Amino acid sequence: MTQQEIQDRNKEIAIMLGWSYVSSVDVKNGTYDSSVKAGWYSKIPKVIHIKINNHLYKGRGHNDLRFHSDWNRLMLAIEFILLDCMKKDGMESYHSIVDQIPDIKDTFTYVSDFAKTYN
Repeated sequence: MTQQEIQDRNKEIAIMLGWSYVSSVDVKNGTYDSSVKAGWYSKIPKVIHIKINNHLYKGRGHNDLRFHSDWNRLMLAIEFILLDCMKKDGMESYHSIVDQIPDIKDTFTYVSDFAKTYN
């Protein structure tokens, strides 16, 4: 898998989780409060003048998403999928997903494929 493919798959997962990207153009144009810097956020404030808590800031660039190499980040996506599938299909979907989690590379591929379909 190329670096571009990894980056694209990371972005798909972030979008599935509802994360948003604030571009440097948005920051430069003053779309958000001056406390907001460019990067990925788990949510964007609806009121422009609310300072974003640091824990919502996920990373500056697309390479900072790291779903492909960080089990903690990837588990956020797995939990999202499991909860979504269990709502729709019950425990049967849960077991089929859990059975497909052998290592981080395969799991990342599976989760990013799911995210692409989900988005």
